[in-house]
Amino acid sequence: MFQYLKSQWKDYVWKVQLRSLSQSIIGADLERFLSLVQTLGEDPRFSSVKIDFLGLVIEEGRELAFAEPFLAKDLNQKTSSGRFLVHLATENGREEHLKLLLTEGADPNVADENGVTALHISYSYDQMGHISDLLIQMGANPMMRDKLGKRYLM
Repeated sequence: MFQYLKSQWKDYVWKVQLRSLSQSIIGADLERFLSLVQTLGEDPRFSSVKIDFLGLVIEEGRELAFAEPFLAKDLNQKTSSGRFLVHLATENGREEHLKLLLTEGADPNVADENGVTALHISYSYDQMGHISDLLIQMGANPMMRDKLGKRYLM
């Protein structure tokens, strides 16, 4: 019984720490954030949530110091919400985050289940020419088509 309670307590503390980490990202509290990352980094479960937290950093538009601890070996995996990080960075116009992802090995041509790439997304929004240019400069293929056959060229 004691082992069960100990396990439940550890899970509770883990969830509270993850919630605190989210709050530090949303509140842009870098000092608290770095302290929590150091604490959580000792837990083997931490690597399984890095992509989701990196997605939150991108969506919130936090400085790159918030992103760096979450850079994973595979930046082309989907978040738990089913989104690719390069797509999130593109949709949110986060040029610095996108450049970091691409420099660290994210695939500029990664496509969702409909064949849509970050370049397709950038062409779909007004005022995203600088994002399109960056994607092409970093290897995005402007000739790729989605599953409907669109290339989104302008």
